[in-house]
Amino acid sequence: MEEEIKERARKAGAALVGITSRERLEGHACADPSYYLPSARSVVSFAVPLDRRVVRDYLGKKDPSARREMAVLEYETYCRLEEIGEEVKRKLEERGHRAANCERNLDYRNHVRGSDRWEGARMIAELARTDPEHPLVRALRSGEVEVYNPDYTPTFSHRYAAVAAGLGRLGWSGNLVTKEYGALVLLGSVVTEAELEPDPQLEENPCLGCRRCVSVCPSGFLAVKEAKVVRIGEVEDRVCRHGSLSKCVLCCGGFSGGSREGWSTWSPWRLRVPEGDEEADALIRRTVVEHLLAGGGKTENVLRFAKGIALGLRKEVMSPEDFGPTCSFCQLVCWGSEEERRENVRLLFSSGVVEEEGGGVGIRRPVARVS
Repeated sequence: MEEEIKERARKAGAALVGITSRERLEGHACADPSYYLPSARSVVSFAVPLDRRVVRDYLGKKDPSARREMAVLEYETYCRLEEIGEEVKRKLEERGHRAANCERNLDYRNHVRGSDRWEGARMIAELARTDPEHPLVRALRSGEVEVYNPDYTPTFSHRYAAVAAGLGRLGWSGNLVTKEYGALVLLGSVVTEAELEPDPQLEENPCLGCRRCVSVCPSGFLAVKEAKVVRIGEVEDRVCRHGSLSKCVLCCGGFSGGSREGWSTWSPWRLRVPEGDEEADALIRRTVVEHLLAGGGKTENVLRFAKGIALGLRKEVMSPEDFGPTCSFCQLVCWGSEEERRENVRLLFSSGVVEEEGGGVGIRRPVARVS
């Protein structure tokens, strides 16, 4: 049955697919498949690579349309992962086994989901526009009422499942790194009560230890030297110690462009990301409210973010317009070879700075130095 399941996944579009037992994931609460399915015994993990041409245009800010192309690519890839998961789930159910197709991203255990949460966020934004002195708006602005919870414990860790199933290993950044595609993949998982034969784990870690992921992180989320050991099944990986994930969300969520000399993310807004974790958590709480009440592009961005968390990245509720990629550079520069990674970093570092311009957004290119 294992090969039948994998073949079904490949036909649906999976480039990589593997199987792990529940036992290999023990010791990691965020990767406990019984959270999705109490009777779960196995996990089917699968990956779809991202289009390299689109990614390079996005890294190099080829033109403003490059971000739109990246949004479409993310949307289509998440749709493909959902479809692969449904095919795998259907195959298992045909054989008499219960299964669950896990959400792909933005699915956190301590965030309440539902359309009422999404409608509530839209209502607040509209209230701020039409009645800025409304008691609720004033309470939000003063900090008396909070709307964002900076707890990012995932419902299920696709990265850990992929390591356990032999698709790859954890790189220095904590992203999954594969032999075939580097970190340039998005992941999905199906948990099932079926007792399946697990695949061998990858013996050698494809991460080159180059730290290019750290060099392109604008938030200070990734440590340069400080490491921790993560054991999954029979393998151990050294990954960098992370600060609060709020630091990452501030840039990857589009709240700050993290401008460096000659380059930024695709966000035109600027915040100083604090070093301390508690300060970063406090800043994301304040910033979500400020942007929700601000109107214009800031509100549009935070509503995209809120919709993904409230409704999930499912094709029945999402569209390409609901994706607003701004960063993810630590993952996107990490391709298979050192030469490719070096070129990706070069493109990013010479890409320019995104800024607000005439009511819209423009790209200020770095000025060539005269020797």
